[in-house]
Amino acid sequence: MRVVRYLVLGVLLAGLVVTSVGWYRAADAGGERTFESCRFDSDTLVLSYTYGVNEIVSPSLDTTGADIVVALRVKRGDGSAVMIGLTGEARFAIYGEDRTVRYPGGEVLTCTGWPTPARRSDLGRPAPSTRLCADGLREGTSGDCAG
Repeated sequence: MRVVRYLVLGVLLAGLVVTSVGWYRAADAGGERTFESCRFDSDTLVLSYTYGVNEIVSPSLDTTGADIVVALRVKRGDGSAVMIGLTGEARFAIYGEDRTVRYPGGEVLTCTGWPTPARRSDLGRPAPSTRLCADGLREGTSGDCAG
């Protein structure tokens, strides 16, 4: 009788351990990853990433602060899947002045192609250091408004 009691207690304890490991793995079935590349295409921030067949990816962007904060959240699906790498791209329209792109932890991303002041004027907006004249021309063009 005593052996049965210890056997039942051992089975219950083993079940508790297995259940705890399952709950832990379910809660930790994903996380955050870094982007493969970061570039600006005119006023559009383009973030490229890779993911697996059995993963759900959620790129996000926060522009409310002084910097542009980006994150790539990944959640693994249930079951097994074929090991195939897929590529994705997230595109976000960014307006305003030049700002640093970083992850929530503070790590800065090096993005290529941010519009320089000269390119911004080519996009139809005056560069930050360019003054518009009364006749609508930019300072330094023909019909210079110096004076």
